[in-house]
Amino acid sequence: MSSSGDVTVTQAERVERLRAQLQGHKPLGTFGAAKAAPAAATGLLYGVMLRGAARMADGLELTDLETQMVKFLRPLASEEEIRELGRVFAEEQSSHALGMFPDVLTSRGMEQGYAFEDLVKDLPALRAEIAAQPNLSLVDLDRLDEGAPLDSAEFIEGMRAYGHGVTVVTASDHHPDARAAAKPEQVAVGLHAFSCKRESNEAGRDEIYWAHSASSDLAGKRSAVTREYGAISTGDYQALDAGTELFSGEVDKFLTAHIICWEADHSTSRWRDEMVKVVRKISDLLFEMADRLAQYGGHFPVPEYHDLIDFFEIAAMIGLAIAGLLELFRNHDDIVQERTLVFDRAALGKWANDMNPVASWDFDGGSEGHYVLIARTASAINARPRATSMPRVLPGVPHTWSPDVPFPSGTMSGTPALAEYQGQLYCVVSGFAGSGSLWWSTLKDGAWRAFAQIPGAITSDSPTLTAQSGSGGKLWCAYNRGNAVVTTRFSAGSWSRPETVAENIVLGSPALATYGSSKVLCVVRGPENKLYWNEHQKDNWGTFKPFASGTTCDSPALGQESGSHAPYCVVRGADGKGLYMSNYIQFPGEWSMFQKLPLGSTSARPALAHSADGMMCMYRADDLSEELRYATLKDNVWSPVTKHPTATSADGPALATYFNLTDEAPYGYMYCVHRG
Repeated sequence: MSSSGDVTVTQAERVERLRAQLQGHKPLGTFGAAKAAPAAATGLLYGVMLRGAARMADGLELTDLETQMVKFLRPLASEEEIRELGRVFAEEQSSHALGMFPDVLTSRGMEQGYAFEDLVKDLPALRAEIAAQPNLSLVDLDRLDEGAPLDSAEFIEGMRAYGHGVTVVTASDHHPDARAAAKPEQVAVGLHAFSCKRESNEAGRDEIYWAHSASSDLAGKRSAVTREYGAISTGDYQALDAGTELFSGEVDKFLTAHIICWEADHSTSRWRDEMVKVVRKISDLLFEMADRLAQYGGHFPVPEYHDLIDFFEIAAMIGLAIAGLLELFRNHDDIVQERTLVFDRAALGKWANDMNPVASWDFDGGSEGHYVLIARTASAINARPRATSMPRVLPGVPHTWSPDVPFPSGTMSGTPALAEYQGQLYCVVSGFAGSGSLWWSTLKDGAWRAFAQIPGAITSDSPTLTAQSGSGGKLWCAYNRGNAVVTTRFSAGSWSRPETVAENIVLGSPALATYGSSKVLCVVRGPENKLYWNEHQKDNWGTFKPFASGTTCDSPALGQESGSHAPYCVVRGADGKGLYMSNYIQFPGEWSMFQKLPLGSTSARPALAHSADGMMCMYRADDLSEELRYATLKDNVWSPVTKHPTATSADGPALATYFNLTDEAPYGYMYCVHRG
């Protein structure tokens, strides 16, 4: 995809693709069965980008808008290739009219730049032409019939005709009267699953992946590319890995997202790395445009939709610019469809707090297939940790889980961590809405204390905990910070300074377990999704060593049948299907080959802890029910899988044994903490 990538599209091919675009051989930005040519007004920003590249090739100083648009090319192409694309634009413009761009751009001489103030001035005259396209929709949640889908049949048909779409969502009755005085909306939007209404017309079953980016006007940005979900056929439902977030952060006025559905044909690891850069740049571009429009705010007041109309035309132009570029630079993977979604703050507040949190977005690419992406939002009020416990009793004695209840305070993202340390139960969570901070609480006298922040601990993933026994033992917390394994230790009422164990080794979250009186083991998912392990003893960490077998798509879990037993490592399969287990062999100090477990599949990292019946493995179901299920290992035999009677979870659970002995629980309790 880039000039240095290992994909099959060469620079010469990209130049010819652009020339064909400019000569009108295929409607701009259309994919699959799409065939409709977009309005010339919608091509304005794409034209600014190419024209800026041409002006750069001529050695002219770029305007603010041209600089921003040309910057979008840089993850994709070298400086020389950008100039070459600009020269092609200049050649085609000099030889014939470029009807795909509006006259306000093509009528000016190349020596005259096009600035952001020109865009603001020209937008009113272009609005009617842009808004008439059927692949653009403005949805008011306060005027939407109950149970009605966000996407109308007419809009889905419009997206199929044009190959992409833009949806702007508001809630006109929910706009705050004093926005300047109101706190920003904290919201998390997770991508949970997708269904296949119609597979592509290619031979064999489809392999689907999603590239997504989002940005708020408060600089909160998220961008990622999912793994491939293979063997997808018409009628299939596929859960996405837990923790697949479109956005998590604060929003003042707007949240803008761009999502691309791909069907994989010839993807390479380099292509996927480059695609991550592309969607990150999309996020940057969306933020820059929202930020600049906020500075110019109120130019086109539409009372029932407040400031939302300011961004409607811009979103349409950005969507088309992205579509045009992807057609130039993509490898031979097929784009099913791409779409841009813009939510104002009022819409997010209503979606997260006052209506069904689950929404569906269509991606109908005609012959490339029709998929429906399922998203779910959460606000701080419904993102509290929740706890449930079960007494540990002798096998055969009746017992059950307590009701699933929220903590009295605190919010969280991702998977929590749980461990008993010196007679108390400790819980550590990652802060809600993208803060990255870590917070801890203890269970005392049957109640969870208020969360306190762990000093200096910042992570983009979830934490893990383990506790050493004995009076000199410590509570260990490990987390991922910039792909480095970082640890902090708790003792005597405070946390130690963070210590980096290894750089550039961990993808996702590390896992910890104690072994013996002093040894601490750490396992991570590392480069190429392989598993690596390390051990801490005599006050020093060793080096990370690879497992003899096994790859995984998610973070690992560690646990043991009891403190004297060697730890087990349980992971999800590399394709997301099934659970696999390896056990630690003290002599000669290595891990056994992974074996598949008879437990089914999960969409999140599992949790392990010692119950009275053996080692328990609890995991989140890989369907929309999000129910928690568990089984126990005793004498190398797994019990049947059991559903937790009340608990569902937005991500993986945490498990720990708590030796608080009561008449009800003569051997203590098994505790589970999760996010509902």
